Amino acid sequence: QSFGFKTYPPLHIERGGCDWQDVCRPRMSFEIQLNHPIDVHRFEAGMVSVVPALPGVKIVPSGNTISVQGNTTPNTHYAVVVRGGSAGVVDEFGQWLEYDHSLAWRVGEEEPSLFAPDGVVVLDPSAKRPTLDVFSVGYERLRVELYAVAPTDFAAYSAALMEMWR
Repeated sequence: QSFGFKTYPPLHIERGGCDWQDVCRPRMSFEIQLNHPIDVHRFEAGMVSVVPALPGVKIVPSGNTISVQGNTTPNTHYAVVVRGGSAGVVDEFGQWLEYDHSLAWRVGEEEPSLFAPDGVVVLDPSAKRPTLDVFSVGYERLRVELYAVAPTDFAAYSAALMEMWR
C-alpha cells in the first residue's frame, strides 16, 4: 500500500511593493505578499508596525497580501515590520511567520495630477455664483479658457471633438 500527502512550506514573505509598481508615490499603499493566504480571523493590525508613523494608517489583510494604507509623505523612507513568532502573522494552515521581517520603502516625489470634470459640463445659469471645481497636485498655476455657448453651438462642438482625435 502507498499513501500520499502534501505539506505546505513554512510561511514567509515573498515580496513587498507599492501598489504592485516599482515607484512609490505619496498615498500609494505598501503591499506585502506572503506565500500562503493569511488567517484573517487571527490577524491583528498590531502585527504590522510602520516607522515613521502614518496618519490614518489602515492595515488590511486579504488573501496572501497585507496592505498598509495611509497618508505617506513625499521623499520619506519608511520601515514596515511584520511580526513573526507565536504573536505574529498566521497563515490559514496554522503556521506562524518564523521571525519578525523588516521591509523598507522610499516614497518619492508627488506626481503632478489634475482633477476636473470631463466632457460636456453645464453650469447652472440660475445659480447665484456658478462654479467649476478643479483640483490639482504639483501644479502652481492653471490656465483656463471659458466660453459662453448656446444650444445651437452643440453641433459645432461635437464636430470639433471628433476632429480633435484625428
